[in-house]
Amino acid sequence: MITADLIRSIIVDHDASRPRSQQTAIGPSDLSSPCNRRLVYQILGVPKVAQNTVNLYAYVGTGLHRQLQDAADRHPDRWLTEIPVSVPVTDDVTITGHADAYDKDTHTVVDWKSCGTTRPSAATRDKHHTQLLPYGLGLILAGHTVTHCAVVYIPRNGLLSEIEVDVRPFDQAACEALLRRYEALLTAASAGTAALPLIPATDDCTFCGWWLPGWPGDPSEACPGAQALQTTGTQPEEPNPTQQPERTRP
Repeated sequence: MITADLIRSIIVDHDASRPRSQQTAIGPSDLSSPCNRRLVYQILGVPKVAQNTVNLYAYVGTGLHRQLQDAADRHPDRWLTEIPVSVPVTDDVTITGHADAYDKDTHTVVDWKSCGTTRPSAATRDKHHTQLLPYGLGLILAGHTVTHCAVVYIPRNGLLSEIEVDVRPFDQAACEALLRRYEALLTAASAGTAALPLIPATDDCTFCGWWLPGWPGDPSEACPGAQALQTTGTQPEEPNPTQQPERTRP
């Protein structure tokens, strides 16, 4: 008998086999998470404990990405797609990834996003643009000119007329602050899992692989979530990891 559980298990198994799911190192998009603890779990390579954390929106969106890449590739004079980027953070750590697209005519780094009938909130849009910043810097370091970032929202069940493009100037200062935050978290993580109880969590739990609601145990293994930490009084004070000395980057 075909059941929803069967279909879910097939999706989970397939998602786990994809390169993006097998990636353990932090990539450019990961830096948009507001949760420092989540990023430190990832930096330390703590095994994920949460089950069924497949982001179905992203899973479905992967097929759309392939279609849009094929569409853009028909116009090579204007578009580059799936461009590898590399951004040094410290002498020993570099983040790598692939930008969805780059428009050579307008010097714009582009991210494709599928969306439903409800348009993303202002906070979600801000997060999406934060994801683009390291890609923009990576393209600059690769010799491209980047002046703008564009998030293209494609409605999964909509019309072509409902496509929306959110374009903003590339903010290199914001990108540098993002990288300084990551550098500070790398320093904190150098203490190992003993650092985790001292790292605050932020409410970004839904697809976090280390979130176990109500977890009462060792924080080096899992996190009960930001709200639970607040309720129990075990939420550490929030430092400001972006207040780090300026570094000169290439």
